[in-house]
Amino acid sequence: MRRRIVAMFAAIVFILGVSGCALASNAVYDELSGIDASWCPWRFAADTPASFTTDHVDGSPRLDLSAYSMPGYQSVSFASRGQAAIMISGWWVPGATAAAPAVVVAHGFGRCKHDPEVLLPAAMLHRAGFSVLLIDMRNHGDSTVDDGRFALGNKEYRDVLGACDWLRTVQGLAADRIGL
Repeated sequence: MRRRIVAMFAAIVFILGVSGCALASNAVYDELSGIDASWCPWRFAADTPASFTTDHVDGSPRLDLSAYSMPGYQSVSFASRGQAAIMISGWWVPGATAAAPAVVVAHGFGRCKHDPEVLLPAAMLHRAGFSVLLIDMRNHGDSTVDDGRFALGNKEYRDVLGACDWLRTVQGLAADRIGL
């Protein structure tokens, strides 16, 4: 009888421990993976490939980035690979020649294509002769918000593959002419 009580007590402690870990994990996931999709486009609303600046909140001077202007951009959208309901917003900036290779420029967590930290590297690539496709991944910027969460690349990779599909089908680029 005593062994039975000890086993039941151990089972209850185990179940409570596992449940507690699951609840704590879920709370951490909710806190860390949530994205405010409106923050980046709102904060950098005026920034486009044609005109962008640095925006330092610490009072340091803005840099003159006019030499990196990409005025020939166009807004595009396409489906995430295998997920027609997820529409990816992008800016296509053709290179100097029709044969120029293209680079897909993607942002990080909580950022978007309007962010100067995304626009400047894209502009550097463009100045070097590349076409660039800047994208807002799902739940970010102007793209579809499906669950408002960052999946650490477990879903976002489809958005990048959708960009590659768009470059191949719409722009006619061979796979070996596309970089990420």
